[in-house]
Amino acid sequence: MPPTTPIEGFPKMAVVMARLIVEGEDRGIHPFIVETSDSQGMCPNITSARLPPRSGSTPLDFAITTFNRVHLPSTAFLGVSLDKPDNVQLLLHSYLWRIGLGTGILPIHGINGLAFIATIGADYSYRRHVQGKGPEKVPIISFRTQQLPLLHSIAAAHVFKAWQPAVIKVLMSDEMDPRSRHGMGVVFKATVSRMITTIAREVGERIGAQGLFGHNFISQLEVSNDVRGMAIAEGDILVLSIRLFSELLLGRYTVPQPDHHEQSLLSRHSAGVFSKASEVLGSLPKGHKDPAFNNLLLPQSETAVMALGNALAYSAALHAGVPRPLVDIFELLVIRQDEGWYIENAELTQAKRMQMEDAAVRAALPHVKGSSWYLIASVAFSASNRPEAVPVVFHTALAELQREQLEAGEESTAAHEAQLKLARRSRDCLFQAGLLCGYSRSINGLLALHETMPSHLRDSETLRNTEKSIQDYAKDGSTLYKKMYGDNADNVQNLLNRWFSNTIGYGVVYGGADVLTQSESSFVIATANIAMGTPRQIAWHLKNAMNGGATLDEVQAVRKIAIEVASKAGVTWHEDIPEVAQT
Repeated sequence: MPPTTPIEGFPKMAVVMARLIVEGEDRGIHPFIVETSDSQGMCPNITSARLPPRSGSTPLDFAITTFNRVHLPSTAFLGVSLDKPDNVQLLLHSYLWRIGLGTGILPIHGINGLAFIATIGADYSYRRHVQGKGPEKVPIISFRTQQLPLLHSIAAAHVFKAWQPAVIKVLMSDEMDPRSRHGMGVVFKATVSRMITTIAREVGERIGAQGLFGHNFISQLEVSNDVRGMAIAEGDILVLSIRLFSELLLGRYTVPQPDHHEQSLLSRHSAGVFSKASEVLGSLPKGHKDPAFNNLLLPQSETAVMALGNALAYSAALHAGVPRPLVDIFELLVIRQDEGWYIENAELTQAKRMQMEDAAVRAALPHVKGSSWYLIASVAFSASNRPEAVPVVFHTALAELQREQLEAGEESTAAHEAQLKLARRSRDCLFQAGLLCGYSRSINGLLALHETMPSHLRDSETLRNTEKSIQDYAKDGSTLYKKMYGDNADNVQNLLNRWFSNTIGYGVVYGGADVLTQSESSFVIATANIAMGTPRQIAWHLKNAMNGGATLDEVQAVRKIAIEVASKAGVTWHEDIPEVAQT
């Protein structure tokens, strides 16, 4: 249904696939270049019947085009040879390889669409407030029923974005079997398209009437023809999945498989689905020609293809260093789609899945809307011995928060709590940094901040629990230390005094108050080290921030802010500041 209807003043050309017959002999299907219309209208013996307009994004003039004894010059032939080919089917596939490329490229705009959905959903969820029987209003993001759809969209956008380069590499490979390349395109298209449909509906419902407005794009992606058009363009998803699934079971070719086989539930699921299907196929008397193949196996085609796609996406996300909470949320979202398999084969009960989901959501949620720029700037100025700049940073952040609250019509009690949280975070980041840059500098920054702090945002008591035993601080500090350093924990621990680092450092200072997140504490430590010019520690803690759930983009931004602020404060460096290590 190419857009062949004439446009006055503009000729149109088309590449037409047509059968070449020479003296009654079929010589296969070849491409021909054909002028379908000139500046005045359709060319002779060619008709174009425009189809009804479709909804969704701005449509083309899709049409049904017919040809009736159209005479072409010899120069219109675009094929490789006029001779009879040895294999007609392979010849056709050699011409149509671009379709496989198109199949895989189409979902890319859908991944960008997921990012739109996540951004709009987050903005709405933090702005929209509800009020119960009491006087206070709370943002709807406070409810887990709002958090889950939003985090699903964020996680899927990050995971699929990480998978995209690997798919493109396969699609562009000259060495791989063309059928395998096309197969990867099918896997990518089916997995991304179906996930977008699910997530767009979930988020669209959770933002109320806003989800129906055209300028928000969500309804366009969900109920209009953008994703549906993508699902049928360059081959219908179900039909493509049936063919791919069947040919993979028959061993005609292979497609790339995910890494992390042993540790990935999704890889085990994909392998299990294909293994079970192979057993069923082997039991059929007539193989794939047996009627039971149609009845028992074909209905599993799309599910099997998406299982493989989700496993590949998960593996790519681990390789790319996507924050673990987002990877976990994606994994648990996929597990929901076939929960029975995981209960039967992985002993993953619904209760256990819900606990894992709760932990992942708690780890990811602080990063959805949180902004840490003022923490980084305050620490960089304080560690650079410019305490007079700390209050300027705080009041800039406070004014920004107050403006947002005014625009959202936030209730006074909730607004005060948010402002108090800002003040506490501004104080605690300086306290944490003091362990590295020296408490004389941190005290100067805290005193400068205190002098200009509004009285209603001051605390009269310490945020750290003075009743908590030193043994408990040591235990919690050891846990935080291992979370921060991950696989490198033991290597670094050998360089430190274990009691002091676990108890005082990570127990009391970094983990003693529930004010900053784990990744934000890593930001503070990295920023203080940048101001002091200690490259080894900078590299450690930039990586540690990602262990705590920060994205690569966030960590790169923190490094850039810290360097710029410290430089403005007069700091110079004898060594280069390490780049963010990409895992």
